[in-house]
Formats: sequence, C-alpha cells, structure tokens
Amino acid sequence: MAICFRRDGHADGLHRPHWDAGPHASRGPRAQRGAGNLRRHGLAPVPCRSPTPPDTARSLLPEPDSAPILGLRDRAGAGATTPLDGMDRGGLWPPGHRAHHAVHPAHPAATGPISRGLSMALVDPRRSFFDSLATHWRDTVNETHRLQDVIVAIDPKPGMRILDLGCGTGSLCRILHQLAGEGARVVGADISLNMLREMRRRWPELEAPACQADAHALPFLPASFDVVVMFSAFAHFREPFLALRSAAQVLRPGGSLVICHPVGRQALREVHRRAGEPVRHDLLPSRNTLVKWMAQCQLVLTQYVDEPTFYLAVAGKRAERSC
Repeated sequence: MAICFRRDGHADGLHRPHWDAGPHASRGPRAQRGAGNLRRHGLAPVPCRSPTPPDTARSLLPEPDSAPILGLRDRAGAGATTPLDGMDRGGLWPPGHRAHHAVHPAHPAATGPISRGLSMALVDPRRSFFDSLATHWRDTVNETHRLQDVIVAIDPKPGMRILDLGCGTGSLCRILHQLAGEGARVVGADISLNMLREMRRRWPELEAPACQADAHALPFLPASFDVVVMFSAFAHFREPFLALRSAAQVLRPGGSLVICHPVGRQALREVHRRAGEPVRHDLLPSRNTLVKWMAQCQLVLTQYVDEPTFYLAVAGKRAERSC
C-alpha cells in the first residue's frame, strides 16, 4: 500500500533554477528546437548563480488532494497496489491500491508486513544519507552545462507521461512539467521522503505528483510511462540492474529510458570516494555493462556519452517480450 502525505510546513529559500548551457551543448536541429522551448517557458539557459535568499514563507496547504506525496509501504499481495485520491484518472496504479493519510511507514500506526524489498529500501543507509541532505541540497540539474542535451534526449511533448526516478528536490520535474505542455503528466519518485518534502517547499506551485518509492520495485502499472529519466540517481541504486529492470517494466514499448549525470564515470568515482560511506562505492556503469543489462530488459542502447563533465545513456524499449 502507499501512504498519502499532505503538503505541510513552509517554503524557505524558494528560488528559480538557473543553468549554463555551456560551450559544448549540442547545436543540432533538435537541440535548437529544445532551446526555443526553454525560452518560451522562461527557462532560457543563463549563467549559473547562487539561489536567492529566503523570502516570505508561503503555506503549502492548498486544496485537499492537491499534489500529494505518496509514502512508501508494502503492497498487499502480489502487484496489489487503488489509485491515490485525485490521481485515479491517471491510470498509473494497479487496482486495489489504497491511499492512507499522514502516516509515515516508520510510524507506529503503519501496521502490517513490509516486503523484503521494501524493508531493504527503508533501512538502506542511502535513504538516511539523502534525508539528512535534503534541506540544503544543491540541485545539480541547475548547474549541468549539458542540460539541453538531457532535454533533447527526453523530448518532452504534450500528452506524455514522464517518470523522474530519483527526482530529489524536483528541479527537473518542474522543467519537464513546463516543457511538456498540455495533457502531460510528470511524476517524481524518490526513496528520500525529506527530498520530496523539500520539493514541495521549493516548488509549491508544481502540480506533479511525488511518490516515495523503491526504484527496485516501482508501484506503477506496467507500460505506464513514455519516458523514464534518472538524473544523478542511477549510481545510487542499491542493485542497479534490478532498478533498470523495474524502470523498463513501467516503460511502454517504444518508450525511452534516459540515464544522465553531471559528471562522467571516473570523476564520479573520485567524488564518491572522497564522500565516503554510504556512497563510496556508488558508480556509473560502463557501456558494455549497460548493453548486457539492457539486453535482458527489452532495452536497446541508442546513445552513450561518458565525458569528464557529463554522462548520458539513452535506450529505447522493444516490444517483443516481457521484461
């Protein structure tokens, strides 16, 4: 089951994202079209700068069922996870899924068994690690000089369903929500509840649903999304192949999987080595490893970039067999 959290608390340090497209951004036709879309939505690349100081606190208590956060809890039975209040028209959750309000999975009121997979997610030290960083988290999406390449790879359009897996504090969710346009649905998912709460504080106007979820066992119907994107997230998954397989299962045939990071494999290895536990051994996969994993999940790698300041892997989903 999932547990619904209302938005609460107050906004502090609210700011708009800024980024530098950089000298290496792609200048092809699709990239130029993407740049036009960014500018039309007031998101044209500008030099990165620090967040604005905190302004007047704003309440995060809108109408009932507006932009809730789904908390992580076991699904009762195999695949039995009813749509959340206000989200039932989205068709993302399997029948039998039920939302419960204002109960944290670790709260004494959260009774019932928790599956092994979700138990591991709840005690994963990375969850506590990112929970502790949430309120002062610096969104690297705002500093990625190749952000335009990421947007081109995702190619957001009206009517699309996009899952931002490992969404953190939601900067990419916000950008995609604005770029995709009418009828699009962007869903943010993250293991860290504090990151999702911070997402609501920073972007109170953002209508994208947020779901606390284990990437290795996503609580969505098969083929729910046109695109699954993992920005600065894939290296942190406990079992990256299982997370890849779970993402492929919720991706529709013909859909796209986008894995990206603001630094390449070797640079990230050094960053995490210096950071220590629990991320010390969180690494990005090589091209050969990705190809091998993707072959088992109906995915075909179509683009791979591994540079000191950028990592991007894009795959399409085949339709031959179940993952």
